[in-house]
Amino acid sequence: MEKDLKNNTVFSFMIRYNIWISLIAVSNVAYFQLLYYERLYSIYLALVGTCTLFVYNFHRYLKRFDFTAKKIPIKGRLIYWLLGIGILVLFVLLLLDTSYTELRFYFPVAILLFCIAVALTFAYLVPIHLKFPLISSGWNKPLSLAGIWFLIVAIIPGLHWDKLWEFRYLLGHFLLVLTGICIVFDIKDMEADKAKNITTIANRFGSHRTKQIGIFLVFLSLVLLVVSWQNILFYFLLGAISLGSILSISLIRKQTPDTYYYLIMDGLLGLFLLAYLAG
Repeated sequence: MEKDLKNNTVFSFMIRYNIWISLIAVSNVAYFQLLYYERLYSIYLALVGTCTLFVYNFHRYLKRFDFTAKKIPIKGRLIYWLLGIGILVLFVLLLLDTSYTELRFYFPVAILLFCIAVALTFAYLVPIHLKFPLISSGWNKPLSLAGIWFLIVAIIPGLHWDKLWEFRYLLGHFLLVLTGICIVFDIKDMEADKAKNITTIANRFGSHRTKQIGIFLVFLSLVLLVVSWQNILFYFLLGAISLGSILSISLIRKQTPDTYYYLIMDGLLGLFLLAYLAG
């Protein structure tokens, strides 16, 4: 675990066990649910929150192992099953308090996405020593993360909304900010990725060029807002998120502590719900 997270503050605890990122994922789902329907669907919010906790903790756990070995230690399997059983119990409790309508719309697709996310965790971690073109390009990590995140928090909540196209500019704005942030996150792990022979955008192009790519994508999100400008306050707040992202990316240095990425960069994604509520 990162040195600057090995303390006993509440925030470091939330980062260490991926509670912080889970809350951000839930806030993103709430943002799009309110945008589409002006109401919240609790079952999907709960599923995204619990699945994010599971997958991110599972991912962090798997990173401890050398996957040139053929087997995961028995303790690893035990922790995996305990986590899985805990999530399953929570699912059952949620089902007991869920309407059939919400269950019919969300539960099957959420379970499918959960399985896909676990599979992709293996797909990313296990073959890192294999030089497949997509994996060795450096783009797979941020683009796959941004794509899966966008699918789960923005597209799935709108599957039964027949006018999803009306929100194309807001969807595009969120996706561009999200992708820009995911790309610059590689700067944080440059040295560790180099040591493990993992190709990322940051250690392929350097931190300066990586920041330029991230800023360019976020700048495009501002262009989308200008093109589609409607609600002055809401769009102004979304624009402030984009400008804040550009400023935050520009301040990143190689020595920037990990807490900056988690608190500031991830935190910016949590502002979309606040922008909607305030606007």
